[in-house]
Amino acid sequence: MNVFISYRRSDTQDLAGRIADRLRAVRQVGSVFIDVEEIEVGADFVSRLQSALAASDACVLVIGPKWRGERNGEGTARIFEERDFVRLEVAGALSMGRKVLPVLANGAAMPELEQLPADLKPLSRINALSIRHAYFDHDIELLIDALLARKKTGRVDTYLRNHPVQAAGLRTLGGIAAGVVLLFTGAAVHTALTQRSLEETLGGQAEVWVLILGTLAIGGGAGLLNAIRRRDR
Repeated sequence: MNVFISYRRSDTQDLAGRIADRLRAVRQVGSVFIDVEEIEVGADFVSRLQSALAASDACVLVIGPKWRGERNGEGTARIFEERDFVRLEVAGALSMGRKVLPVLANGAAMPELEQLPADLKPLSRINALSIRHAYFDHDIELLIDALLARKKTGRVDTYLRNHPVQAAGLRTLGGIAAGVVLLFTGAAVHTALTQRSLEETLGGQAEVWVLILGTLAIGGGAGLLNAIRRRDR
């Protein structure tokens, strides 16, 4: 997936850069376009934006309190100017049918229908999510879920995703526990069916320890492998 990040520099420049850095760390995200870094010196700004939008799959639109822009001498916000770059970006994303994800920052609200030019009015019907400074890690995961169309996760899963070491440990222990349960459940069933003692079923003391340690190793390895796969998703 290729992601285009749209924002107004005077409004949410720092947050847009932070979002871009986090998205680049997601394995399923192929590229992240943000104008400050991706437009070469001397390049045609409008053409470069249009080509970047054409190559993108989704547009993350960062909206802060000043997203509509400063008003001109006639009292009209910059978003109504035909050559306003933010307007060009959002209008391009909408007209190309890109997935547009509005992100509300710093207490901003979605603009009302009458606060938008005609080519941006569909934006008012799109559901938005908020990114809060104090809960950035939690909120950015919701944005990633929306981008990748992943099911919403609960608090435990979100915590484990943000703490991969603890997640790997817990899943490894879970694999070990599952292996032990399977070993002794199988032994108990076999004992009941054959009318033999548990020691006879499992073998001598050395064989028992080999079985237990082997089961622990297999279960732990399976749990660790599962943790690695979940981390890379």
